[in-house]
Amino acid sequence: MKVRIDAGMLARRAVTPSEAAALVEDLDVAAPWLLDDATIERALPLLGGAHRRLALSHRDSAPVLPVGGCLPWFLWQDPPPGFAQAWALPVHWRLGPPDPLVPPALHTVAVAMRTALAADAGWHLAGSLADCDFSRLPVAAASAAAALAAGLVLAAAGLRPTAALALSAAWDGAWQPVAGLPAKQLAARRVGAHRLLVAPSQDLTGLGAGAARLPPGALRDSLAPILADLAIPPRHCDGTDRTLRLAYHRLLTDRDRRDSFEMTDLLPDHPPMPGATFLRPVRHLVLIPSSAPRDVQLIRSLAPRQITALITATMAPMWQAALAHLPAGTVTTSITIDEADPVVSARQALAAWSEVDGDTVVDVSGGTKAMAVAVALHFHGTTRLIAIDSPKHGYLPDSSACRILCL
Repeated sequence: MKVRIDAGMLARRAVTPSEAAALVEDLDVAAPWLLDDATIERALPLLGGAHRRLALSHRDSAPVLPVGGCLPWFLWQDPPPGFAQAWALPVHWRLGPPDPLVPPALHTVAVAMRTALAADAGWHLAGSLADCDFSRLPVAAASAAAALAAGLVLAAAGLRPTAALALSAAWDGAWQPVAGLPAKQLAARRVGAHRLLVAPSQDLTGLGAGAARLPPGALRDSLAPILADLAIPPRHCDGTDRTLRLAYHRLLTDRDRRDSFEMTDLLPDHPPMPGATFLRPVRHLVLIPSSAPRDVQLIRSLAPRQITALITATMAPMWQAALAHLPAGTVTTSITIDEADPVVSARQALAAWSEVDGDTVVDVSGGTKAMAVAVALHFHGTTRLIAIDSPKHGYLPDSSACRILCL
């Protein structure tokens, strides 16, 4: 039997404990989303086990959202008796027909954001609260634009969102401020959202810690920096499909976070670097570090017993990150290169070094071009020189275009 949230439900009294309990029971799964704390507290002594657990569910843990899920936040300027001033309506994007139980105003905003994102026209909203009919609920839905847009991008990538980040901003070709944010922030914290993102021009007066502005710009560009925070990282240790891990990796705009995710969640099941097989066996690898994930991938592909890294101060943290992921038993040595004059420093460091034989490979992909050339000239004719050929700098987790070249 469907729970219909309409004008009649909104007009209910919730003053006495029995009235409050009846309202909680009739709203069922929608109660913890729609009602204020005082109403739920009045109702608790009279609630049975199932309804009591439902009423308190948001206090125990943050809600788990499905793939494509999003939490648009709404505001009653004059809240109905017992209802919270600010509240969220859990919905999710799906490839299928629009759900007739979702408020029409929310469908209108959803279509506008789908069009602005140039997404597949098959995406529509569906309600996430089972058997709840919100179709007659009078809501102003413009402020839901940010939550719906971000949710659609994640839905298309197949990623699940977290409820820890709330969004509230309108869109008319650019992000626009909305009303009632202090109340929305308080309500969002009740369901585990400790960050609230708003329009770039939004006045933050009255908002607490955790409120910040969305980046300005085109729709996808402004969403890009926040998507990785909004998505729950799919982990290799959980057996998550590699396609989803690659989709999450593409959302990461910060290099340190991207490198860390590659190391822990992409490298474990990444195939050997193309071209590595013809270099085996390798006793000793000399390299100028390039990026931690790429270096670890190369080392795992060549399986050297000994590694010598030529590093500058800037490279040192990256190399330390790589060391934690090397195969057990690998012997490593670091030679520090002066960053002020890496070419001369590299020549001096290598001048007296004679540990080179036919079972040594020297990778000159990293460092500046001048430093790489200096190292290449030093080793030329005595051992094998390689470089990584790639359409862009660094490690390519989802492409075989990254390959080893002999020089």
